[in-house]
Amino acid sequence: MAEKRKRGSAGKSSTGNGTAGKRRRSGTLGKKTASANGRTQNSAKTGRSRPVRELTPRQREQRRAAIKRRRRKQILKKRILPLAAVALILCLFLAGRSRLADSRTDASDTFYNGVYLNGISLGGLTMDQARQKMEDKLKQEINWQMKFTFDGNTYDLENILIHDLDAKLNEAYQVGRQGTDEEREAAVKDLKKNPVYIILDTSYSAEEASALIEQAVSGLGTEAVNADLIGYNKETKEYTFSEGTSGRQIDREDLTAQLIGVLEAGDYDAVLEAKVIDVQPEWTKERLQQEYRIIAEFETKTTANKDRNNNIQLASEAMNGTLLKPGEEFSMNELTGERSEEKGYKPAGTFVNGELVEEPGGGVCQVATTIYNAAILSGLNTTARRNHSYVVAYANVGEDAMVSYGSSDLKFENNSGHTVAVLIDFKDRNLKVSIYGIPVLEEGVTVKMESVISETGAMPEPVYEENPEVPQGQQVVVSEGKEPITALTDLVTYKDGQEIGREFLHTSRYKAKAPVIQVHSMADLTAPASEPGGDSGGETPDGGAGAEAPGNEGQNVPDEGQENQENQNNNAQ
Repeated sequence: MAEKRKRGSAGKSSTGNGTAGKRRRSGTLGKKTASANGRTQNSAKTGRSRPVRELTPRQREQRRAAIKRRRRKQILKKRILPLAAVALILCLFLAGRSRLADSRTDASDTFYNGVYLNGISLGGLTMDQARQKMEDKLKQEINWQMKFTFDGNTYDLENILIHDLDAKLNEAYQVGRQGTDEEREAAVKDLKKNPVYIILDTSYSAEEASALIEQAVSGLGTEAVNADLIGYNKETKEYTFSEGTSGRQIDREDLTAQLIGVLEAGDYDAVLEAKVIDVQPEWTKERLQQEYRIIAEFETKTTANKDRNNNIQLASEAMNGTLLKPGEEFSMNELTGERSEEKGYKPAGTFVNGELVEEPGGGVCQVATTIYNAAILSGLNTTARRNHSYVVAYANVGEDAMVSYGSSDLKFENNSGHTVAVLIDFKDRNLKVSIYGIPVLEEGVTVKMESVISETGAMPEPVYEENPEVPQGQQVVVSEGKEPITALTDLVTYKDGQEIGREFLHTSRYKAKAPVIQVHSMADLTAPASEPGGDSGGETPDGGAGAEAPGNEGQNVPDEGQENQENQNNNAQ
């Protein structure tokens, strides 16, 4: 029995105690157990064994590296977060100080509390609000209703007593906005204990009163109109002048005196009466007639070529009597228009690429040159001028002018204070241009061009032509050759005959032209050349290219001053 009880007790201990047995089984299931080859593992959930995955060396290395990275991140977080917190706190602190130092703690674009103008608080107001508040307050205090009458109309006068309101408002606005950050911050804080009081200056001066009147009456009344040169009769050669007219203006001095008087009396609602005075023109018709005169003239001699002179006559008539008001510009091409055969211009000889051709309008360059010299002598300002390709005989070298419709033009402007007239007279081969007006130059002052040849080239070889009428064994010079030259021109100013000034005016470059010699035959080239005879068509000393030799009346000969460009539009001059 005892033996049975002992076995039964032992059995109960091993099997009967369910709780202990379960605890031991549970503990056994939660541990790893491996078989003899280490390839299985018990599952804590099912109690069943499962195979264990063995890591390769590379995987173990990757796992160790991952662990190291996690540890570094944890260390960095512990170090950086405190520093970032400190930096954020510092930024917020500095931003707060900056806003205060920038004078915008609670005001933005308004006046600070503690700023007063004439005892009126401006704190918290914008500039426009402060101005309106001050104007309303001052109107109540001063009751300004000043006016003046003129020609039955009534006009308001601005309040001169508050003329410096804007200046004082700007001064008040600058309180707390000047100096360093610390100084501005201190100034704003100090306003609570020590307000700033600014006083508006309501005083005035005689100059300020006069300026107020000048501004108020501007545009009222009528201006006087000066007399002027308005016409020229080509037939009678008489000038027509307009009558000057007087104007009606407010007597500014009287109105200013009235204003000062009522201000001193404190009568700010007075109505002033403007007096009217008649203003006479500075230049009356009688004065102009006494002052106008021929202020400059220039004359050249033309050739005997009829067609060429016809062209000069037509161009002269088209421009004669031209009036230029102050600031207006003279343009020869605009005044004559295209110089065509339809307008009566005749073909006349001119050079194109060194060859003699017939073109309508040949010769009018002499008119341009004569006008140019007259304009220079009068003191008017030349705005466009071009020299010829070849030297001309009717003007000094460097002092000529050419025109070609559509390209080269002669222009000058009226830089005087009065209208001028351009007068052109052509008679008996004498071409004269006069400028009529009030002198541009001072009394005793004259100007003239002075030219010098700065460069000279070689003369081209002669060009020979056969002419059976030339005696055998002789040579006849048809036209003299011309060397290529460059001329520099100065404008010289004289006072009572003494030079007082000199300025460079322009550079002129002229092409070379080969001499033309006629012979009986080319076999006679060894014979000596004779001077031009009766059939010469070259330039002559009497005043122009194309002067005709005896026995060649009416023959078309070239104006040797022309260049190729002048003939592009069939208007070579």
